[in-house]
Amino acid sequence: MTQQNALHYLLWSQQQFQLRPGRNMMLVTSISFDISVFEIFGCLTSGATLHIMPSERLRDPALLFAYLEEHPVDVWHSVPTLISQFILGLAQQDEQRLACLRQFETVLVGGEAWGPALASEIARYFPAAKLYNLYGPTEATIWATCCEVNRELAGKAVVPLGRPLGHNQVYILDKDGNLCGPGVPGEICISGPGVTPGYFRDKTKTEQVYRLHPFTDRIVYHTGDLGKYGTDGQLEYISRNDGMVKVRGYRIETGEIEHKLASVPGVTSVGVVAVKEGESNKLTCYYTSTCDIAASELQESLRKALPAYMIPARFVRLEAMPVTSNQKLDRKALQAMSLPAESTEQGELQAPGSDVETFLVQLWRELLGVEQVGTRQNFFDLGGNSHLIVRMQARIEEKYPQKIKVMDLFECKTISAMAQHIERSQPNQGRSGAKAEGQPNDNEIGDILQLLDEFSEGEASVEDILKKLGE
Repeated sequence: MTQQNALHYLLWSQQQFQLRPGRNMMLVTSISFDISVFEIFGCLTSGATLHIMPSERLRDPALLFAYLEEHPVDVWHSVPTLISQFILGLAQQDEQRLACLRQFETVLVGGEAWGPALASEIARYFPAAKLYNLYGPTEATIWATCCEVNRELAGKAVVPLGRPLGHNQVYILDKDGNLCGPGVPGEICISGPGVTPGYFRDKTKTEQVYRLHPFTDRIVYHTGDLGKYGTDGQLEYISRNDGMVKVRGYRIETGEIEHKLASVPGVTSVGVVAVKEGESNKLTCYYTSTCDIAASELQESLRKALPAYMIPARFVRLEAMPVTSNQKLDRKALQAMSLPAESTEQGELQAPGSDVETFLVQLWRELLGVEQVGTRQNFFDLGGNSHLIVRMQARIEEKYPQKIKVMDLFECKTISAMAQHIERSQPNQGRSGAKAEGQPNDNEIGDILQLLDEFSEGEASVEDILKKLGE
């Protein structure tokens, strides 16, 4: 990314979103993501105030809400998963306290496809804000298109991507590189001042996706996304046309996961697909093998080579992989498959022994989308992640107020452990109350939640977190 690339977007965004002295935005994105360039330099170059959010506030909706009550933040910018997670936590707040969200003038959401249901929830909780959907790969610098979301989205499966921003151009091309007309699906391709020069010291990869076409004198970047222009001129996202998917904002090449699993002794073929889950995706791995292989063995082989967010939530053994008429792996057939009941190999399928355990078993079934859940199974081995942890804590809070915190759920990774913690805990006495004996101090909490942030970014494992909690 060049300075000229960044300036093109920053100058456009300042005008479009009216960034100026007196406006306030949060830094919620890891600096490893290009959209953090907007949060940091969008404020620095416009005179707006940047609120650098500590990890504990981003991971706990209640803490984030408390901050917003006390500070005049009026621009929200995040991936769909984060705002969805935040809205889930708002169910615990009374209407009078929710009035502070009226201070928001702008809500910007992007990074993966999201639907009308989330748009409706945002409109409900941020009634004074203009809502925008933003789209664009890193190769096109931060965002490449923008759509001001209208409340009328009837018949739409996902929120439209809108129109090219600034001086960018977006083309829909068929497999032969020809322009597609309105309503005709094709690959989303981008040109203009937002398009970066290419991949650093990787000429081969650059030439594969940065190409010249006769209809423009600019380099055109091929995104690998399928889309179309509607009759209203709005760009609409359809899907990926390759093995790349997005999970909680991360771009994941499923072929990399498949390559690692193919090296496991006994595995004969592998297919990893993304299945829609709320406003994000969940990875599911289908495989064939010459012998029985425990899911835990496959998980462990991936943990040694890949970050946590690339570990599939489910592993399903098939007798044979579905193929197309050309004998290629039929990924659409895999995505359409009904998942079998969860096997019990990841932990003993022990029945609940108390009302709390019974409640948690049902909650896990809902959150994880599996039917068979035992009280000794590991939440993360069944497909749990940091975002589901927050959702779980919000649900537990409704039934057992002030009994368990988000960070406790990372330590108590089984239903049995969670139930014991809830049954032993005394209600929190509030922020001004006396600190319970053995409770970590503020510095320790900060260290722990920083580690949880690293877990979400794929830089720390569950074992790292548990080790830290035990220190």
